[in-house]
Amino acid sequence: QAEAAAAVPDLRDDVLEDAYIDLWLTAGRPVAMEPIFLELQRRRHPAGGNLAWLYLTAGKADAALSATPDGGWTSMWIPYAVDRTLEPLPSDYLEQILQRDNCGPAAEAPIHCLITLGAYYAEQGKEEQLETLLDDMRSGAAEAAAEGRERSAEMLTLAADALDAYGWAKNGDRVEPGGAIQKLEDLAFTGLPPSIWVRWWLGELHLEDGQPGDAVVYLESLRGSGVPHVANFLLGRAYTELGEREKARAAYVRFVQAWEEADADLPQLQEARAALEELLAG
Repeated sequence: QAEAAAAVPDLRDDVLEDAYIDLWLTAGRPVAMEPIFLELQRRRHPAGGNLAWLYLTAGKADAALSATPDGGWTSMWIPYAVDRTLEPLPSDYLEQILQRDNCGPAAEAPIHCLITLGAYYAEQGKEEQLETLLDDMRSGAAEAAAEGRERSAEMLTLAADALDAYGWAKNGDRVEPGGAIQKLEDLAFTGLPPSIWVRWWLGELHLEDGQPGDAVVYLESLRGSGVPHVANFLLGRAYTELGEREKARAAYVRFVQAWEEADADLPQLQEARAALEELLAG
């Protein structure tokens, strides 16, 4: 990767594309890939639009927000993810972003745009807005099915069911048999894009409920996803609670390594370094 970065101007698009894919498969040192992403962006290659995501996984909040493109679901996802995983943003700022970049009709909207919006409503306790969105998504699923777009219909239905359960998990029925957690677990490994979000939520919810063993199942599955920084940080916590020091140390090492040039004041980075120091001392 270092050699590739040094030779960026001479690389063909297919080589750059391989490096881009490698980043998302490993996410070991995302900042080392910055020259490649900048070159992809200069060439107007589609992968270059993910520069903001690169900064997000590297723990660089301001850079991620500055690189976020206008329009498209990424314009909503990056600020939301910065707020959730790096540092809190002013609530009115997020509201403005969500209103400006409305997803549009559910039958045509990018699925991650709808999930971002629904997750925000669930986490903020905006039950009326969430219910309206879910109705739109289910209507969109029916419309897509009628038009023969079965995969779109399936994803919309899955996303709506997951958001419905997540809303209950955050604001209502959580752990009763057949309740929100069980419903989310039933949707966690469908192979469709919304299931990545479900596993993220389940990892967090199980940790909050003092069930680190259950959390590990879902967090380990996120290590090759678009939120590896979330997975590694929370895995460090989960394995520490389980008393599995070697695995906790490995998770924190991956996290600190990926955030080697992260914003210094991020509390997650400070916590991870302190935990890692304690684990190494022990």
